[in-house]
Amino acid sequence: MVKFFLRRKKRYFTCSMLVRSNHFQTGETHQNQKFMKEHFERLFEYEHWANLKVIDAIEETRFPNAKCMELLNHILAAQNNWLSRVRHEQTYMALWEMRDLFECIHLLTKVTQNWKQLIAQMDENEFHKQISYKTSLNETYTSSVAEIITHLINHSTYHRGQIVSELKGKIEKMPVTDYIAFMREKK
Repeated sequence: MVKFFLRRKKRYFTCSMLVRSNHFQTGETHQNQKFMKEHFERLFEYEHWANLKVIDAIEETRFPNAKCMELLNHILAAQNNWLSRVRHEQTYMALWEMRDLFECIHLLTKVTQNWKQLIAQMDENEFHKQISYKTSLNETYTSSVAEIITHLINHSTYHRGQIVSELKGKIEKMPVTDYIAFMREKK
């Protein structure tokens, strides 16, 4: 069981207690009110770094595996679509549309810059703003911006793992895309 120590209250909380509590949802658990914004800015730096590592690995194969390209395109389309939802725009991409590697690099750069700009312009309270949206199955939901960003990062990590599995035995050195590796490299 993971426990967190909240200095402000001088108490230990489990993950599930924090998620269920209003403290987590309002950001009151953080002494530094810039925590959430800085956290999400760092996650998008990581996201870009990890996606570039995967793109480099795909490029190394010389003949990109169709499954790898399908998953990479899906990651990028999802990033674009979630950005559109948060911005209340209607610029959706087909989730499984195929682009070549060059187009993927261009889209990755554009979408990452747009997410970083959006986050840079937000204040702490905006991460708790509720966004109503329709899924690709036309179901309506509402989620906070913080929940959307967290989902997006986890979604990408999951599919990058699938790409790396597809690359096993096809390239000499497998890409390491773990968050901790990104943080070590940053230092």
